[in-house]
Amino acid sequence: MTTIQPATADDIPTLRALARRIWLDYYPGIISREQIDYMLARMYAAKTIRRELAEGVAWDLVRLRAEPGALHTGGHGAPHSDAARAQASRKRAGSESGAPASSDSAHQFGSRPTEPVGFISYSFDAASRRVKLSKLYLLPAWHGHGLGRQMLQHVQDRSAELGALEIWLQVNKDNIRAIRAYERAGFSVRESVVTDIGGGFVMDDFIMVLRRRTPSD
Repeated sequence: MTTIQPATADDIPTLRALARRIWLDYYPGIISREQIDYMLARMYAAKTIRRELAEGVAWDLVRLRAEPGALHTGGHGAPHSDAARAQASRKRAGSESGAPASSDSAHQFGSRPTEPVGFISYSFDAASRRVKLSKLYLLPAWHGHGLGRQMLQHVQDRSAELGALEIWLQVNKDNIRAIRAYERAGFSVRESVVTDIGGGFVMDDFIMVLRRRTPSD
Protein backbone atom coordinates (compact mmCIF):
# COMPACT_ATOMS: atom_id res chain seq x y z
CA MET A 1 0.00 0.00 0.00
CA THR A 2 1.31 3.43 -0.98
CA THR A 3 0.81 6.49 1.22
CA ILE A 4 1.55 10.08 0.18
CA GLN A 5 1.41 12.34 3.19
CA PRO A 6 2.63 15.84 4.08
CA ALA A 7 6.16 15.87 5.43
CA THR A 8 6.99 17.67 8.66
CA ALA A 9 10.19 19.06 10.11
CA ASP A 10 10.78 15.64 11.67
CA ASP A 11 11.01 14.19 8.14
CA ILE A 12 13.78 16.53 6.96
CA PRO A 13 16.61 14.00 7.57
CA THR A 14 14.70 11.38 5.56
CA LEU A 15 14.07 13.81 2.69
CA ARG A 16 17.74 14.79 2.59
CA ALA A 17 18.94 11.20 2.66
CA LEU A 18 16.58 10.21 -0.16
CA ALA A 19 17.65 13.20 -2.26
CA ARG A 20 21.33 12.40 -1.87
CA ARG A 21 20.86 8.72 -2.78
CA ILE A 22 18.82 9.59 -5.85
CA TRP A 23 20.97 12.43 -7.15
CA LEU A 24 24.27 10.58 -6.75
CA ASP A 25 22.86 7.62 -8.65
CA TYR A 26 21.00 9.40 -11.43
CA TYR A 27 22.60 12.69 -12.33
CA PRO A 28 26.20 11.70 -13.22
CA GLY A 29 26.32 11.92 -17.00
CA ILE A 30 23.74 14.71 -17.00
CA ILE A 31 25.60 17.14 -14.76
CA SER A 32 29.01 17.02 -13.09
CA ARG A 33 29.63 15.62 -9.62
CA GLU A 34 30.68 19.11 -8.56
CA GLN A 35 27.34 20.52 -9.64
CA ILE A 36 25.47 17.66 -7.98
CA ASP A 37 27.17 18.46 -4.67
CA TYR A 38 26.54 22.18 -5.13
CA MET A 39 22.84 21.73 -5.84
CA LEU A 40 22.29 19.22 -3.04
CA ALA A 41 23.83 21.71 -0.62
CA ARG A 42 21.79 24.58 -2.05
CA MET A 43 18.38 22.93 -2.43
CA TYR A 44 18.34 20.35 0.35
CA ALA A 45 19.96 22.08 3.30
CA ALA A 46 17.87 21.45 6.40
CA LYS A 47 17.31 25.19 6.86
CA THR A 48 16.08 25.49 3.25
CA ILE A 49 13.51 22.72 3.62
CA ARG A 50 12.43 24.04 7.01
CA ARG A 51 11.93 27.53 5.56
CA GLU A 52 9.93 26.22 2.62
CA LEU A 53 7.68 24.19 4.92
CA ALA A 54 7.07 27.34 6.99
CA GLU A 55 6.26 29.31 3.82
CA GLY A 56 3.62 26.79 2.75
CA VAL A 57 5.56 24.91 0.08
CA ALA A 58 4.24 21.35 0.02
CA TRP A 59 6.72 18.56 0.71
CA ASP A 60 5.01 15.17 0.54
CA LEU A 61 6.72 11.94 1.54
CA VAL A 62 5.90 8.73 -0.33
CA ARG A 63 5.95 5.53 1.71
CA LEU A 64 5.16 1.90 1.02
CA ARG A 65 3.66 -0.32 3.68
CA ALA A 66 5.75 -3.45 3.82
CA GLU A 67 4.48 -6.90 3.08
CA PRO A 68 6.50 -9.68 4.72
CA GLY A 69 9.86 -9.85 2.95
CA ALA A 70 8.85 -7.18 0.45
CA LEU A 71 10.95 -4.21 1.54
CA HIS A 72 13.88 -3.53 -0.77
CA THR A 73 16.06 -0.49 -0.26
CA GLY A 74 19.24 -1.44 -2.00
CA GLY A 75 18.76 0.71 -5.09
CA HIS A 76 18.98 4.40 -5.68
CA GLY A 77 16.63 6.59 -7.62
CA ALA A 78 15.94 8.55 -10.73
CA PRO A 79 14.35 11.99 -10.56
CA HIS A 80 11.70 13.44 -12.81
CA SER A 81 12.50 17.14 -12.33
CA ASP A 82 14.93 19.70 -10.93
CA ALA A 83 17.78 18.61 -13.23
CA ALA A 84 20.57 20.92 -14.37
CA ARG A 85 23.82 20.86 -16.31
CA ALA A 86 26.96 22.98 -16.19
CA GLN A 87 28.20 25.03 -19.09
CA ALA A 88 31.65 23.80 -20.17
CA SER A 89 32.99 27.32 -20.03
CA ARG A 90 31.95 27.80 -16.41
CA LYS A 91 34.17 27.00 -13.45
CA ARG A 92 33.43 23.97 -11.25
CA ALA A 93 32.41 24.30 -7.64
CA GLY A 94 33.99 22.23 -4.86
CA SER A 95 31.98 19.63 -2.96
CA GLU A 96 29.47 21.27 -0.63
CA SER A 97 26.97 18.47 -0.17
CA GLY A 98 26.66 18.66 3.61
CA ALA A 99 25.06 15.25 3.37
CA PRO A 100 23.19 13.85 6.36
CA ALA A 101 23.55 10.42 7.84
CA SER A 102 21.03 8.08 6.29
CA SER A 103 17.67 7.97 8.06
CA ASP A 104 15.76 5.57 5.85
CA SER A 105 14.66 3.41 8.77
CA ALA A 106 11.12 2.11 8.48
CA HIS A 107 8.24 3.90 10.22
CA GLN A 108 5.06 2.31 11.50
CA PHE A 109 1.84 2.53 9.49
CA GLY A 110 -0.93 0.51 11.03
CA SER A 111 0.56 -2.78 12.16
CA ARG A 112 3.36 -2.91 9.57
CA PRO A 113 6.45 -0.78 8.97
CA THR A 114 6.61 1.61 6.04
CA GLU A 115 9.57 2.43 3.82
CA PRO A 116 10.21 5.94 2.47
CA VAL A 117 10.68 5.55 -1.28
CA GLY A 118 10.24 9.03 -2.73
CA PHE A 119 9.03 12.58 -2.29
CA ILE A 120 7.27 15.43 -4.06
CA SER A 121 7.48 19.19 -3.60
CA TYR A 122 5.16 21.75 -5.17
CA SER A 123 3.69 25.18 -4.55
CA PHE A 124 0.54 27.06 -5.60
CA ASP A 125 0.48 30.64 -6.83
CA ALA A 126 -3.05 31.90 -6.23
CA ALA A 127 -2.67 35.01 -8.42
CA SER A 128 -1.85 33.04 -11.56
CA ARG A 129 -3.66 29.87 -10.45
CA ARG A 130 -0.58 27.81 -11.31
CA VAL A 131 1.11 24.97 -9.45
CA LYS A 132 4.87 24.65 -9.75
CA LEU A 133 6.03 21.04 -9.47
CA SER A 134 9.56 21.46 -8.15
CA LYS A 135 10.52 17.91 -7.20
CA LEU A 136 9.29 14.41 -7.97
CA TYR A 137 11.73 11.64 -7.06
CA LEU A 138 11.44 7.89 -6.62
CA LEU A 139 13.96 5.19 -5.72
CA PRO A 140 14.65 2.92 -8.71
CA ALA A 141 13.76 -0.27 -6.88
CA TRP A 142 10.16 0.89 -7.27
CA HIS A 143 10.29 2.02 -10.90
CA GLY A 144 7.93 0.17 -13.19
CA HIS A 145 5.28 -0.31 -10.49
CA GLY A 146 3.14 2.69 -11.33
CA LEU A 147 4.32 4.76 -8.36
CA GLY A 148 5.52 7.65 -10.51
CA ARG A 149 2.07 7.86 -12.10
CA GLN A 150 0.48 7.81 -8.64
CA MET A 151 2.75 10.64 -7.55
CA LEU A 152 1.86 12.74 -10.59
CA GLN A 153 -1.83 12.00 -10.09
CA HIS A 154 -1.49 13.14 -6.48
CA VAL A 155 -0.15 16.49 -7.68
CA GLN A 156 -2.96 16.78 -10.22
CA ASP A 157 -5.56 15.99 -7.56
CA ARG A 158 -4.13 18.58 -5.20
CA SER A 159 -3.99 21.10 -8.05
CA ALA A 160 -7.68 20.54 -8.73
CA GLU A 161 -8.48 21.06 -5.04
CA LEU A 162 -6.52 24.32 -5.09
CA GLY A 163 -8.31 25.52 -8.22
CA ALA A 164 -5.15 25.58 -10.34
CA LEU A 165 -5.50 25.93 -14.08
CA GLU A 166 -1.98 24.80 -14.91
CA ILE A 167 0.90 22.71 -13.58
CA TRP A 168 4.43 23.58 -14.69
CA LEU A 169 7.93 22.31 -14.07
CA GLN A 170 11.54 22.62 -15.21
CA VAL A 171 13.44 19.59 -16.48
CA ASN A 172 17.00 19.34 -17.75
CA LYS A 173 17.20 19.18 -21.54
CA ASP A 174 19.37 16.06 -21.33
CA ASN A 175 17.01 14.24 -18.96
CA ILE A 176 15.29 12.40 -21.80
CA ARG A 177 13.72 9.75 -19.56
CA ALA A 178 11.95 12.39 -17.46
CA ILE A 179 10.87 14.40 -20.50
CA ARG A 180 9.27 11.32 -22.08
CA ALA A 181 7.50 10.46 -18.82
CA TYR A 182 6.04 13.93 -18.56
CA GLU A 183 4.96 13.88 -22.20
CA ARG A 184 3.10 10.62 -21.56
CA ALA A 185 1.34 12.36 -18.68
CA GLY A 186 0.18 15.15 -20.97
CA PHE A 187 2.85 17.80 -20.39
CA SER A 188 4.31 19.71 -23.32
CA VAL A 189 7.37 21.92 -23.74
CA ARG A 190 6.55 25.61 -23.57
CA GLU A 191 10.00 27.18 -23.66
CA SER A 192 13.72 26.75 -23.06
CA VAL A 193 15.47 28.55 -20.18
CA VAL A 194 19.01 28.86 -18.88
CA THR A 195 19.24 29.94 -15.23
CA ASP A 196 22.41 31.02 -13.45
CA ILE A 197 22.38 29.34 -10.03
CA GLY A 198 25.70 30.67 -8.80
CA GLY A 199 28.92 28.81 -8.16
CA GLY A 200 29.69 28.94 -11.88
CA PHE A 201 26.78 26.64 -12.74
CA VAL A 202 23.55 26.98 -14.70
CA MET A 203 20.34 25.04 -15.07
CA ASP A 204 19.73 24.39 -18.79
CA ASP A 205 16.08 23.35 -18.83
CA PHE A 206 12.83 23.01 -20.67
CA ILE A 207 9.72 24.43 -19.04
CA MET A 208 6.94 21.89 -19.43
CA VAL A 209 3.28 22.62 -18.80
CA LEU A 210 0.10 20.65 -18.22
CA ARG A 211 -3.05 22.64 -18.76
CA ARG A 212 -5.80 21.30 -16.52
CA ARG A 213 -9.25 20.77 -17.95
CA THR A 214 -12.03 22.70 -16.25
CA PRO A 215 -15.80 22.10 -16.44
CA SER A 216 -16.07 25.03 -18.86
CA ASP A 217 -13.53 23.49 -21.31
